Amino acid sequence: MKPIIYLCIFCLSIFTQAQEKEIPVDKVPQGISNYIKKHFPDSKIVKLTEENTKFGTEYNVSLDNKIELDFDHKNQLEDIESKSMQELPNSVVPKNVWDYAKANYLTQQIIGWEKENKKQRLDLSNGWVLEFNEKGIFLGIKK
Repeated sequence: MKPIIYLCIFCLSIFTQAQEKEIPVDKVPQGISNYIKKHFPDSKIVKLTEENTKFGTEYNVSLDNKIELDFDHKNQLEDIESKSMQELPNSVVPKNVWDYAKANYLTQQIIGWEKENKKQRLDLSNGWVLEFNEKGIFLGIKK
């Protein structure tokens, strides 16, 4: 019986830990605020959520131009997506990744970027996903 109780408590603690909660936009961490002012000077934050993970607090930011940004527990960008399909500013994507995409897929807009583990993903407006290693070396494409 005790193992079942411990399992239930463990599952409940994981569920409550991983929940996101909306917080007032004026509570945005300074580093994230500076990032948004630098790369999206004409945009305003319309929604801010935080999630407590085992590593620390992570943030999701929604801007009025339909750009969504995810920041890790160190307030470093780890994911950005344009929900309106507008192209992201080149300043939010590593230069060598941006340059590769523009040299090889000139007619496509870059609408998303993600860094996870030791890989980067770039989302194009045609639905293709370009994959790069952590140094920005092209690895392949998913159509």
